[in-house]
Amino acid sequence: MRDFNRLNDLAQEKIKANINKERVNKKAFNFIVSNVEGVTKKLSDFEGKVIVIDHFNLEEKNLKNHHEILQTIATKYKNNKDVKVILINSLEELKGEKKDQALRDYIKKNNCAYTVLVGQDRICYESKYMYIIDQNRNVQFVIRSSYLFDTKDNALAVVNELIAKIDYLLSKESNPIR
Repeated sequence: MRDFNRLNDLAQEKIKANINKERVNKKAFNFIVSNVEGVTKKLSDFEGKVIVIDHFNLEEKNLKNHHEILQTIATKYKNNKDVKVILINSLEELKGEKKDQALRDYIKKNNCAYTVLVGQDRICYESKYMYIIDQNRNVQFVIRSSYLFDTKDNALAVVNELIAKIDYLLSKESNPIR
């Protein structure tokens, strides 16, 4: 276990050393989506929070790993009102009430600690990426997700990377772009 913790510490140090090089600093697209009850949500509703956004469809091969990553992050920050984890279903074949029911079933079955929203095809962001958006609605980090979630080790690496980047944005040292 000590070796694992040391490797984890080394990984965190490497992420922190490169964090400023990886910042995107681009104004985020003010998406408009809804929850499964039909309540409209937009990016500006989350201003002042660090937001992690991921995309999925219910038939996705690596959906279980997506869920575990987001569940881990949402659980870690559940008592932090300044962090929001969002999963957007935007590439689904199902439409209308069938889609909403399938999403309600997914949320209930998986006891989701993160917010699940419904979007239209590709209205938000490129679906093969995860986005970390800062408190001022700027995309700060983009993480390619489609191949990273294929194994438990890769999923753990993504969790560690997300935590380091979220903590960085929450810290005073990040100097948010306005």
